[in-house]
Amino acid sequence: MYQTLTYCNKASRVTSTQIILCQIKGVPYLGLVDRQCYNSGMASDALFAELRRSVDGEVYADRISRALYATDASPYQIEPVAVVVPRTLDAVRATLAIARAHGVPIVARGGATSLAGQTVGQAIQLDFSKYLNRIVELNAAAGWVRVQPGIVLDHLNGELAPHGLTFAPDVSPSNRATIGGMIANNSSGAYSLRYGKTIDHVLELRVLLSDGSETTLRPLAA
Repeated sequence: MYQTLTYCNKASRVTSTQIILCQIKGVPYLGLVDRQCYNSGMASDALFAELRRSVDGEVYADRISRALYATDASPYQIEPVAVVVPRTLDAVRATLAIARAHGVPIVARGGATSLAGQTVGQAIQLDFSKYLNRIVELNAAAGWVRVQPGIVLDHLNGELAPHGLTFAPDVSPSNRATIGGMIANNSSGAYSLRYGKTIDHVLELRVLLSDGSETTLRPLAA
């Protein structure tokens, strides 16, 4: 999963998606999921109570909130088990620990601009766009920046512009797409042949793995 902690890039110019296959009126139907096909077996009052008690952030489990988070820019519609909007990195750690204890998957969410359903799924959705959306460190002389996953591409480039820098991948929903989501999708854009894809501009990732361990991903030394 991409959804934890910080991302770096050369500023010079990991989620899985669960698709529910339903049988509606005898016809296999893949995509917009009828509410009757939603299996709420993973949802429980104990899970919701533990999330609200342990997570520094907003926790939603009501029907309206789950419906709002059931879609992205794709035709898919899958209600999440719950929605967590973490305020801190410790809140992300706590959410993963609770999800692991209850056997519930995690889906990370940024701007929900994905066209293939990458940000919907029957899981706890982690929305990073509201709070974990800041620049942590900028080294203009060396040409890199460290950011949180929820920062929007246009907001990042707005901060880099005075230094004569930009994050090169130029995706069409740049006023909504987050850097975390771009890393998860390896987003490119209209100028990728000239400037490369997101993977070509990532120096290092600090991530949380499903077992709760924290690691840093970077190129191997030659």
